[in-house]
Amino acid sequence: MNLKKCPRCATEKTITEFNSNRNTRDGLDAYCKLCRKRINKDHGNLHPEYKKRAEANMRSKYRIHNMFGIPLEDIDYSMISADIESQKFISLVKGSKHAIGKSTVGR
Repeated sequence: MNLKKCPRCATEKTITEFNSNRNTRDGLDAYCKLCRKRINKDHGNLHPEYKKRAEANMRSKYRIHNMFGIPLEDIDYSMISADIESQKFISLVKGSKHAIGKSTVGR
C-alpha cells in the first residue's frame, strides 16, 4: 500500500486519494482530493471573475453540444464565440469534422 503526505492537511493518505497529474514526478497531485477541492473552491471565491468566465464557457459548450450535436470533446473553449444566439454561431471546432450551423439533433 503506497502512502503519500498531503502538504495542506499534513496527513498521510493512500495514493488513491490523490488525483493524477502528469506534470509531477510521481504522477500524482501534490494535494489530496479533498484539499484540492477546497483550494479550487477558495480560489473561485477569491476570484469571482475567473469562476464566472469558466461557468459561462461551460454553459456555451453544452449549448453548442445540444444545438448542433457536436461531441463535447470536439468543442474548443478558446474558439467559442461570446454569444451564439445574437451571432450566427461563428465558432471553430477542432478538426472541422462537424457540419457547423446545421442542427443534427433529432435527426
